Amino acid sequence: MHPMLNIAIRAVRRAGNLIVKNYEIVSTVKINQPNIKNITNSVKIELEKLIIDVIRKSYPEHNIITEMHGKIIGSNKDIKWTIDPLDCISNFLKCLPNFSISITLTMKNRTEIAVIYAPILNEIFSAVRGQGAQLNGYRLRCSNAVDLKGTILAIGYLLSLQQDNQKYITKINQIFKHNYIDFRRTGSVGLDMAYVAAGRVDGYFYIGLKPWNFSAGELLVRESGGLITDFNGNHTNSNNIIAANPHVLKSILLKIRNI
Repeated sequence: MHPMLNIAIRAVRRAGNLIVKNYEIVSTVKINQPNIKNITNSVKIELEKLIIDVIRKSYPEHNIITEMHGKIIGSNKDIKWTIDPLDCISNFLKCLPNFSISITLTMKNRTEIAVIYAPILNEIFSAVRGQGAQLNGYRLRCSNAVDLKGTILAIGYLLSLQQDNQKYITKINQIFKHNYIDFRRTGSVGLDMAYVAAGRVDGYFYIGLKPWNFSAGELLVRESGGLITDFNGNHTNSNNIIAANPHVLKSILLKIRNI
């Protein structure tokens, strides 16, 4: 195993133990709305600290970027770890198991290692550039669907983007027509993209993402034989992405490109 992948997996497992402990507490305590932000921030800070400690112990010279702690600058400017401590906090608070921890390692601005961990499901999705993607040590491949008929697509969007969401709904309707497809929305970007890599869903598209939201999932999809583009078919850092095998991606683009 790649030594840095080993550290990333060690870090998410340690953080996952904390999540499971808090998950059991959340499931037995009624949380009032005013307290939600304090609880989520407290959990995220603890998770990030655990992950940072694991990384810094082995690689004190590396840079780390987190949601709550911000940037931790190291002496090696070419290597950066990006941490998403809890993707889909709302699922966590509702005791839905579809949330994840993700860690991405980039070298000279190129993603080299990605880990997405669903602690309640005990599933670790990982990828190393050029070495494929895995789930708990088993090789992953994207869906082998050749068109949209009979497929399952994962979708996501930001509720705050009302104007864009209307266009997005129009695109979904265009895909839904005549194709006998079904949709899923788990709420977790990381897991949805990991599920594309695992062939559990045939494709994924989302409006309003930032690059750090999907960098781990992007490597997983590419290493499992899939592609990622924006809604125009370009390989850019757009906020709107499609992830799927080449056949499904092409079929989606043909339906939505001009809407």
